[in-house]
Amino acid sequence: SSGINAEYGILGSVLSVVSVAASSVAPNYQVLLFLRIISGFGIFVNFTGTYCWVIEYAPTYLRIPMSGFIALGWVAGLYCSIGLSYLLGDWHNIFLAIAGVNILSLLAYFLIPLPESPRFSLIKGREEEAKKDFEEARQDQ
Repeated sequence: SSGINAEYGILGSVLSVVSVAASSVAPNYQVLLFLRIISGFGIFVNFTGTYCWVIEYAPTYLRIPMSGFIALGWVAGLYCSIGLSYLLGDWHNIFLAIAGVNILSLLAYFLIPLPESPRFSLIKGREEEAKKDFEEARQDQ
């Protein structure tokens, strides 16, 4: 959730941004493949943390639709990258453009404050902090 995402999510974002940007100058297929694997790991870390955080905060009756919207966002992003590939043509430019989108999302991570996860606070033994997080989430509704 957000605590776990705060610990590992930034690492995943940085891995993704650096590996995608480096992919644009990969000298051969083996290096490109290695960088794409590293990028996939970074995306996996971010996607998992984001999914858990959204599902944790969604009301019970919205959890299934919200999980569907997360998956829909992933698919929509893939279709956008196909359109971007068509417009840019050269694969070097495609990787640079995708790295730019990753940088924008990383900036949003720092500029838009997200509430802490009460579950993460409980796991860490911080019960009072978890109660405060629950109260803040209730007030936002």
